[in-house]
Amino acid sequence: MKLNIFQKRLIIVSLGILVVLVSSWSFAFKKTWGDYAEIKRMESNLTNAELSQKTIAHLTKQLEGLQVNYKQAPDPSTAKIIFKKISDLSDKHKSLKIVRFPDVHVHQFKKYTIETLEVELEGDFENLLRFMHELETERNIGRIVSSSFDLHKDIRTKKEFLRLTVHIQNTQKMLTDDENA
Repeated sequence: MKLNIFQKRLIIVSLGILVVLVSSWSFAFKKTWGDYAEIKRMESNLTNAELSQKTIAHLTKQLEGLQVNYKQAPDPSTAKIIFKKISDLSDKHKSLKIVRFPDVHVHQFKKYTIETLEVELEGDFENLLRFMHELETERNIGRIVSSSFDLHKDIRTKKEFLRLTVHIQNTQKMLTDDENA
């Protein structure tokens, strides 16, 4: 089969367009597409950071309100330090969300004060396990006395989500009048 002059020109022009498209992709569009994807990733990280700060502020206000309502006055610095470390750990695992960080329960037993904090997080199983592992290895936070996983279902959306409830306990020796002086 012989090609006439118009068919040859059409094939040459088509090949030329294909070469121009491939070279323009590799020189210009590929970098632009990569930069666009990087910008979108940075924007989502910034949004997550802003949401985390809002969540911390909201939960701190909620914690203070509950302490005022129940007239409890535990050492606020300990609770704030623990809350800060837990929020830092949950920020490290992007898909985790702090659902509940209620007040500190204080119980006095003989010469000791026992503080118990309950934290509830939501996320996928793998990240929750990594969070638990880091929480266990963190020595300054306290002792983990209990943890449980619960599967919850949202009735409206019919979605299931996993929640982790952790109880952290700190024991401090009460100071007597002789030790205060």
